[in-house]
Amino acid sequence: MARYALSITRPSLGPVYLAASYEQTGSGIRLTDIPEDACSYVTYEQACAVAKALSHTFVGIPQIVEVGF
Repeated sequence: MARYALSITRPSLGPVYLAASYEQTGSGIRLTDIPEDACSYVTYEQACAVAKALSHTFVGIPQIVEVGF
């Protein structure tokens, strides 16, 4: 079954994936170059909803990519 993750492309680093961060100082979003560390979503629609909700956080809307893990 396909799963979907969010990624952004940074000019100097190439694509990076969005991952959840749960730390003592608070929760947030981290960037990782390892697809298996990224948050993933079961449906494309859920990935779209999260990408849209995060669109104000990044320059542009994060891309939705299919991941195979």
